[in-house]
Amino acid sequence: MQRLAVAPTENPLKRPARLISGHNRAVSDDEGDDNKSEDGVRDGGKVVRPRTQRPHLMPWQRPRRRSDLPPRSWAERDAKLNYCCEKCSAMTGTREGLAALLSNEGYEHHNWYDIQESANKSCGLCDYMWELLEGGIWDSDDEGEEDDGDGYGITRKAIRVFAQLEDLEALRTSHDDFRNRHPLDGPRMYSLLMVAPVGNDPPEVFYLVTAPDDLAARYVAGRLGSRTLGDVEVAAIRSWLAEEYKLENRASPPELPTRVIDVEPNSSSAACRIYQAQNQERAQYAALSYCWGQGGAQQVTSTRCNIADFSRELPTTSLSATARDAIQVCRKIGLRFLWIDALCIVQDDDNDKLDQIARMGSIYKNATLTIVAACAETAAAGFLSSENNNTTTTATAASSSCVLPFYIDDHTSGTVSIRGSDGAESTLATAEPLFRRGWTFQEIMLSRRMLVFDTKQMTMKSMRSAGSNYTPVVTTHVEFETEIPDLPLTVFGIDNKPTGWRSRESRLAEDQNDRWPRMVQEYSGRDLTVWTDRLPALAGIAAELALAWDDTYLAGLWHRTLVQHLGWIREKHSCVDIPEPAAIRPRRLAGPSWSWATVPHRVALRPVSKPDAKLISYHVQPTSGRSPFGQVDSAHIVLDALLIPPPPLKFDEESMRWAWHCGSPDGTTPSIWYEEDLCRFGMDVEEDGHQLDTKRLWLLYLGEVLFLVIAKLESGRFRRLGHAELRDVHMPERLRIILTLGKRDKVILE
Repeated sequence: MQRLAVAPTENPLKRPARLISGHNRAVSDDEGDDNKSEDGVRDGGKVVRPRTQRPHLMPWQRPRRRSDLPPRSWAERDAKLNYCCEKCSAMTGTREGLAALLSNEGYEHHNWYDIQESANKSCGLCDYMWELLEGGIWDSDDEGEEDDGDGYGITRKAIRVFAQLEDLEALRTSHDDFRNRHPLDGPRMYSLLMVAPVGNDPPEVFYLVTAPDDLAARYVAGRLGSRTLGDVEVAAIRSWLAEEYKLENRASPPELPTRVIDVEPNSSSAACRIYQAQNQERAQYAALSYCWGQGGAQQVTSTRCNIADFSRELPTTSLSATARDAIQVCRKIGLRFLWIDALCIVQDDDNDKLDQIARMGSIYKNATLTIVAACAETAAAGFLSSENNNTTTTATAASSSCVLPFYIDDHTSGTVSIRGSDGAESTLATAEPLFRRGWTFQEIMLSRRMLVFDTKQMTMKSMRSAGSNYTPVVTTHVEFETEIPDLPLTVFGIDNKPTGWRSRESRLAEDQNDRWPRMVQEYSGRDLTVWTDRLPALAGIAAELALAWDDTYLAGLWHRTLVQHLGWIREKHSCVDIPEPAAIRPRRLAGPSWSWATVPHRVALRPVSKPDAKLISYHVQPTSGRSPFGQVDSAHIVLDALLIPPPPLKFDEESMRWAWHCGSPDGTTPSIWYEEDLCRFGMDVEEDGHQLDTKRLWLLYLGEVLFLVIAKLESGRFRRLGHAELRDVHMPERLRIILTLGKRDKVILE
């Protein structure tokens, strides 16, 4: 998309007539000196005070807003979408307004005085413009030394608005060129550039959007958000996929999963069926990522009883709305095969479920496209908007800053909406139902490319586009923001040649220390219907990263960086919706206590860059040999670490704070009480904090200022209960005192 960079020429502007305070009469600069009196200028029997000299005001001394305008209530501010002032309406709603926007001089909008008054009357665009301009240091009056009696001294130069076009080669012409044709015959309008007399502040940009069926769509490039697959949207998706195929340059299509849905078994029927792939059969296919819904309810699933019937024909009308929408997407963009877990896994066959779940990572990784039903809370909700009832367009229009008329001809007008460039209308991934679910995390991360249907629009994401780079299918100027990190490109078979002198081992360790903590923090904040799925729902990613990082996966941590990441902490503010009431809230889950995966809360890994403890050995026994990266039956690690004897602890029930005492019994080392302001002392789960046997507690020094709080078991082994982090300003001395109490030993953590 090419945009026209506007550099308006600084043409001298004729000084406008100025309103005298308290009168609706303009006084021009060349007004004569007749009718003067001792008291001032007499006009029609009224005496007007002459302009007086005022002291020069520095920029920071100028007023920020007019004090004579009454404040508005929030209800009045919310009503701004229902009103548009004459200046804003004429800007896009008249031939002259559009011609001015395209001229070198731009469209003359309100000045500092009038825009506040218009915003106060709830003009949506003026209100938004004033919010952006209020904090700026406006230029002083033209002479810089005269006062009209209003006491403000701010320039009366108007804000100028310029149009930016799609086509860089589209040159501005004069007003006369538009007499016999529409001002925008040719290139479409892309955005508006607002230039205000506010020092050296950069111009503000506003984007224009409209509905695809609006008359203004011929002249305006931007579109309101939509989840309708019209001809324009389908063409854009097909073009994107074709370009992706060229960039990927696969030698052959991907291998099909065990079962897929054939959405076009023959051209003469609208039916579809479950297709059993032949051995190593290859073809392009799509995978669906979606939410089943509360309790896992689904209208139709494959079972041992119906799988044979479904292999002949699926009851399309009985399928969930989300499944039907996914089938429609595949047919329109030209993908014959589709994988949906509810239909392609035999749900009452435990062996098939275990086998397919173990392959789920490769299913999404190899898929040509993942269809992401981000906006649908349940499978029954669906994610496409019907062409006749596009509620998304209506909702998105309502969220715009202002709706303006748009000139078509002397008898007809369309409608455009204004969107700012400040990201106020961005879509946050955390607000979408699918991005709050645990199982969908690996489906998103392992996808080569995604077509995302969020609440406002459709976006496309490729594995090659880093971070939160989601491209709208049509231009909407609404960003999709997510903090999900990317997987290394080597997972997808793309070799990133290393640069620099560092060894492969150090590069991999750095990559693990960077990516894995972000992955864990994002994933652990998601919800799971069954909390014991904490590790299985991450197994697909772990399997791929084990190859990419050439490392051993140990129940949520990695061999190479295990000691560095053992100091994970439970975050106090978690977005996980834990079932209520508290009586059914899960405590520590089954598994090794040293793994964050056993805590049903959002956690953060606190990497220790210079660990003191050392990993000697480990043992991890998975529940199933067919799922080595999933649930574990038993696990332990052996550390060579500094072990500090049980410190006296006290717990204040009222403040919910812990404090612990450090000092040798013979008094050779000082006695210190560490409270929360000096030492962060956190339990992994609340219940552990109320049932502590302080005589069994020990501190295991990980390194730097981080300790594990562990409890000694009858077997002589230990279990993790929490962490302690020194926070005192006198850390080196306090840390030395604590470490002198310890003894290095082999510690077995279960």
